[in-house]
Amino acid sequence: MNLIANKILEDANAAHAKKIKNAQSIAQTQIKNTMKELEESQSKAMEQAKKRKEHEVKQRELVQKTITNRENLTNMQSTINDVFMAAKEKLLVQSNAETQKFVSALLRKHAKSGDTIIVSKNDEGKLDNKFFTSFAIKNLKREVSSKFQGGIIIENTDYTLSLTLDDILAELRTCIELNVSEILF
Repeated sequence: MNLIANKILEDANAAHAKKIKNAQSIAQTQIKNTMKELEESQSKAMEQAKKRKEHEVKQRELVQKTITNRENLTNMQSTINDVFMAAKEKLLVQSNAETQKFVSALLRKHAKSGDTIIVSKNDEGKLDNKFFTSFAIKNLKREVSSKFQGGIIIENTDYTLSLTLDDILAELRTCIELNVSEILF
């Protein structure tokens, strides 16, 4: 009986050892898989953190570039303002011959017989009736206005075309500012 009891005990111990070994193997596999998942998760988290940091750096650079471009645009607009103010002042004090040459070019391009040409009060002496009667386009009517400085306004029954210095310079300014902003942005 002792032998049978020993055999049962031995078989029980062997089965128990086998179960423990099997449980240890499963536990080691689970630990190994968990460690692998943890390493992968840490690696992904580090990669995401790195990408976030790179994105933040790019965003800061973009913000700084935008700020710099806005400052440059403001400076350019200030320079453009100064240039256009100086240009207007120069155009307003140009000689009779220069004013007549400028207005002649506008008239040749835009006026037709029967139009009314409105001149500014400060150009009244430079662009007198004699100037208009000697011009190639006939039947131009001349009026004087104090509502603008320099340039002309062409009117007829179909339309009014403003070619005042302010309007011409404003159009040029818009073109220049668009070009500057396209370059900067």
